[in-house]
Amino acid sequence: MNKRNLSLTLVLCCSLNITAADKEITLQKIQEVDFNTLIPRVGKCQLNPKDSLFLDPLYESTCSAFQAKRGEFRLTAEPLRLIKIKFNSVSVNSGVVEYLPDGIAKTAVDELKFLPNEELQINSGPLGIVNLEIGGTLVFYQKLNNAEKFELTYDVEYDYVN
Repeated sequence: MNKRNLSLTLVLCCSLNITAADKEITLQKIQEVDFNTLIPRVGKCQLNPKDSLFLDPLYESTCSAFQAKRGEFRLTAEPLRLIKIKFNSVSVNSGVVEYLPDGIAKTAVDELKFLPNEELQINSGPLGIVNLEIGGTLVFYQKLNNAEKFELTYDVEYDYVN
């Protein structure tokens, strides 16, 4: 009789652990990255994710003198779990423009820098929240005409580390 009760208890414990490990991670976009007005020429524009300032000297950049805005995202996950995050580079306008996102991942206990196309691992902390501040580099491989428009998209991979 005791053997059956013990087996039943073990099954319930295992079921609870599997359910907790399967809690879905959610990604919420709080604010889009905004490079504001850009100069339509071959070159690059680097946006610092910490303070939304441009990193390139204006005379050799495609950035304008106008203020930009960093992007802000939030991952919500199981507390105290190790999460892997990867922001991939994205080509738009048939490869004429490439976006290389970088930034800072912050939790209640940690702050780590991430680079484009590289996996970052961070503990979700006691709240299970990872705040992401996004900047990055826009690279223009050809001159755009003034009427040409493009939209930034994000390619983000995230999951629990097993």
